[in-house]
Amino acid sequence: MYNAELEELFDQLVPEIGSAETVAGEIVRAICQIGYRCYNDGDHLGVGYGRETCNPAGRYLAKKCNDMIALLIDKIWGVEDDYNYDTGLAVLEDAILKYLDQHPELKETKNEEDMWDFAIMEGVDIDKYESGVEYRQPISSEDAKKWTDILPTDVYNRLCNCRSYKTDIETLTNAKWTAMQYAGKDKEGFTKEDALVAVLEVLDSNGQEFALTTDEYNDFCR
Repeated sequence: MYNAELEELFDQLVPEIGSAETVAGEIVRAICQIGYRCYNDGDHLGVGYGRETCNPAGRYLAKKCNDMIALLIDKIWGVEDDYNYDTGLAVLEDAILKYLDQHPELKETKNEEDMWDFAIMEGVDIDKYESGVEYRQPISSEDAKKWTDILPTDVYNRLCNCRSYKTDIETLTNAKWTAMQYAGKDKEGFTKEDALVAVLEVLDSNGQEFALTTDEYNDFCR
């Protein structure tokens, strides 16, 4: 987050955990999420891990702000070149600041949305501005198209919103391993540890790092 004005607004309007209390705060939270993931991790909207870490924020901004901001988001969506993306992102950040200056009432308007409600799991974009999360009951591993389909609803919802608990790791790993076994990965030499590593990578991409002791790590692999 290298835009000084946005950083100041972030400190004023965005809580340490969860969505902001005001619409302006959630807009700042969303643009800072995109900026942080770009400047610190190299994530781009619509590219690689950026599909999980940035796309929800991009969809939220396109819906919540004006047509110009939606157009600027569209222009950098899927751009892989760092220079072109960074240049477009800087223009987008300035446009967000201008929009907030033009709408000071948003700092007092109660926020009822969370940018992570616009997430689509597994990095699959159905529609870049469509909220793709459907909170549903889990289905059997035989009918599942992806491993997250067999998660309990509460665990799935927390994963979608990047709010997983450490206690969720066992359930996440079991679901991932079940899906891998159903796909025959165990016969190819993969183990439950591979499932755990994959889960930890997903959590890391969500901005969540959990310190595991050796015993905890080994227990999750059993």
